[in-house]
Amino acid sequence: MNVGDKAPDFEGKDQYQEVFTLSSFAGVKNVMVVFYAFDWGPASTILLTEVQKYLAELQRLGIVVLGISVDSIHCHRAWSTKMSLKFPLISDFTRAISSEYDVMEPTGHAGHVIFLMDVEGTIRLTKVFSKGEMPSLEHIMKDIRQMK
Repeated sequence: MNVGDKAPDFEGKDQYQEVFTLSSFAGVKNVMVVFYAFDWGPASTILLTEVQKYLAELQRLGIVVLGISVDSIHCHRAWSTKMSLKFPLISDFTRAISSEYDVMEPTGHAGHVIFLMDVEGTIRLTKVFSKGEMPSLEHIMKDIRQMK
């Protein structure tokens, strides 16, 4: 998936069994989708802590944040409670969403990848974190602020 591409629609349940679709935000909100490997993993913990740190600003900028990993709804609920995360974590247990967005790793989980879609569902920003890279949103936030 590249900047300028139309983001594929998806449907999934979050840690509270609420159903989310990308298309439900069409014409209303920009959406940041944060793919991550696993709940409880060190790099995923760092990445989602970064997202939480900037969540209020992202929301002020009209951006809805959705985290997605292959973990179960129940695992998401326990981890989001422990981490005090205030945004939905969608279970991609079947790996359909991660596969559609081409972020699957050979080990069967998603890589750490962020997509920002505008209200029309067009990808405006992507960030792929390489293995061993310390996940940070500092540069992404600079880019997002400049878009506004």
